[in-house]
Amino acid sequence: MRQRLVPSVANGWNYGYHPASVAPVRALVVDGYQSMDTSLDAGQVFTEQLAADGVTVDGDVTRRTAERTEVSVARHLSPKLSCVIHTMLRTVDRMGVSRR
Repeated sequence: MRQRLVPSVANGWNYGYHPASVAPVRALVVDGYQSMDTSLDAGQVFTEQLAADGVTVDGDVTRRTAERTEVSVARHLSPKLSCVIHTMLRTVDRMGVSRR
């Protein structure tokens, strides 16, 4: 099975919404940033923060799949998806955006 490396808009999504009105929901995103490629954007922000803390980062931020033998450098545990969606929908309601 061939892996897709470029983010895409979901099937049935109105292309007119993105990116002006609604940002894509992705697995990796930096809060408050509007980006066409949230994963690369997050990697760039992480690189900048490391550099600001004196850590040298060689090379460019790129997209690739980690090998099973590679060592994890971080782990994040998030709330259950149902809680995340609940928070998103409450935020949308407070912004005055209607849901159908």
